[in-house]
Amino acid sequence: MSNLYDLDTPALIVDVRVLEKNLDRMEAYARANSVALRPHTKTHKTMQIARMQQERGATGICVAKTGEAEVFAREGFEDIVIASEVVGEKKVQRVMDLNQQVKLAVLIDSHEGLTQLAQTAKRRGQTLDVLVEIDTGDHRCGVADVDAARQLAHAADREQMIRFRGILTHEGHVYHLGTDESIEELAEQTSASMRMIADAIQRDGIEVETVSAGSTPTAPYLRSSDGITEIRPGSYGLNDLIQVGVGAASIDDCAATILSTVMSRDRSSGRFVLDAGSKTLFSDHVGNTRAMPWTYTGFGHFLDLDARIEHLNEEHGVGFTAQGTASPDVGTKLRVVPNHICACVNLHDTIHVVDGEKVIDEWSVLARGKVQ
Repeated sequence: MSNLYDLDTPALIVDVRVLEKNLDRMEAYARANSVALRPHTKTHKTMQIARMQQERGATGICVAKTGEAEVFAREGFEDIVIASEVVGEKKVQRVMDLNQQVKLAVLIDSHEGLTQLAQTAKRRGQTLDVLVEIDTGDHRCGVADVDAARQLAHAADREQMIRFRGILTHEGHVYHLGTDESIEELAEQTSASMRMIADAIQRDGIEVETVSAGSTPTAPYLRSSDGITEIRPGSYGLNDLIQVGVGAASIDDCAATILSTVMSRDRSSGRFVLDAGSKTLFSDHVGNTRAMPWTYTGFGHFLDLDARIEHLNEEHGVGFTAQGTASPDVGTKLRVVPNHICACVNLHDTIHVVDGEKVIDEWSVLARGKVQ
């Protein structure tokens, strides 16, 4: 076993002990709240982590893209939800190919999208499960009111080769909130909206098997007693500064870091340059939602230096130390907690797994780069 500081840089590091602790905590939330756990694997895109989630009771997985679903299906995962609308003939054909291999569901939020799926399912003689996506405030995809959801559920129920499984939402607007109380309130509002819609559809005589919601911050507050049957947190295993900023994690809960080397320094100004830029860390910025310290509010947080990354180029991260702190020597290796772990992982082929400072394994990020 080698030491992590012997790795060439930049390198994506995951501390297995922190990862396991995070996975155990979310599994305990799901068990306590009597909801099924369907992790969103677009965060890690890695078979080993998905299997660790299965070992902790995950009933299936969630993916963002058809390409991700194809990779996970090829690796033996048998219960998959593609948590986005599938539109276009080529993608629909790929979905139907997958539907022959695994238990699959896709999202709909329009009659046009439903028609595309239904026509292809009919031609191929396959039954496809769908979930109606509900917009509970994120204003991305989804229908926004009870009548629209009822109409789409009725339309799906009428289709011969379509099976209406239920409804799904993602409360992504949680990341604009700044207190535990406001996050819990949002989770309660989401549950109430989803329960109202599910009840309305069921009063129409259509079974609603699944009422799915969830993000890492809201998942601990989503309960079967409030009408939710399934949660889909994603970032919780690895965490990042976005989760720290919204209060869903602490720095100690961040399992993933980028190991980077100081390439250049300016002693007089405290400026230094890393070999990790936007092609390594990604370029999302963290909003200061909880009055976080100065060192948290750039493009990553240093575990071992009082400094901030103030801007990124593709291959360079430019940092400044706190006033009165010397810039690190050229050749110094530093660990950085990324701002947005989902996008960061997607930039890397390999995760270097560590226990403390010992490198114990390497995991391939097999589902990275699947944008279709």
